[in-house]
Amino acid sequence: MTNNFSSISDILSNANSLTSIPHAKPEETVQEVNSIDFDIDINSTVKDETTEYSPLQSATKEKEPLLTPTQIQTLRQSLNIIQEQMDAIRRLLDGTGVTIANSSLKTSHPLIHDTTQGNIIEGVFDGQAMIGPDGKTYPVPPNYASKSKLVEGDLMKLTITHNGAFIFKQIAPTPRKRVIGEAVYDNSLNQWSVAIGQRLYKILTASATFYKLKPGDETAILIPEDGESSWGAVDNTL
Repeated sequence: MTNNFSSISDILSNANSLTSIPHAKPEETVQEVNSIDFDIDINSTVKDETTEYSPLQSATKEKEPLLTPTQIQTLRQSLNIIQEQMDAIRRLLDGTGVTIANSSLKTSHPLIHDTTQGNIIEGVFDGQAMIGPDGKTYPVPPNYASKSKLVEGDLMKLTITHNGAFIFKQIAPTPRKRVIGEAVYDNSLNQWSVAIGQRLYKILTASATFYKLKPGDETAILIPEDGESSWGAVDNTL
């Protein structure tokens, strides 16, 4: 019997010693779990945000050209034209008393140059002819003026070659606008015009013939932007 009680005592003693081992607090365990879960959520969120564009897509976007070669060439040509127009205007304004609004040039420095190609004269188109810097009139071929749709106030260049040929070229178009009116023919003056409201703009007979105009036809013409002119250039018929 003694041995049995001794064994039971030992067992109880061992059991008591086991209960003295400190247990982990439930709160700490919960905090640990929550901390792990929180870390996982952050990593997954960052991954989703940073994978919106692949490296290949980003590199492709950066290397895309802003303008095509054709667009670049067109812009360069436009700049050259603008430069030529500005140079022509500067030459015309180089003298004194230049009056472009009245389609005439009066300057103490005539814009006449001698070149290997011949004499070059710059002037202003008045609807039918080019007016030189000395006030002299140089008739412009009607077919050329009609085909080129020259507008009163356009700056022009005339080259008189050594064999006497006249070569006209438009060098700086005046700002213009398109208006629509009705074709009118005056038998007494043998003159075609286009009526815009209460105003008549004369047009070249060559243009009326080319477009086969009849009185009353609806006609679109080009006139200076301010509308202050006697002539218009036929653009088309409607």
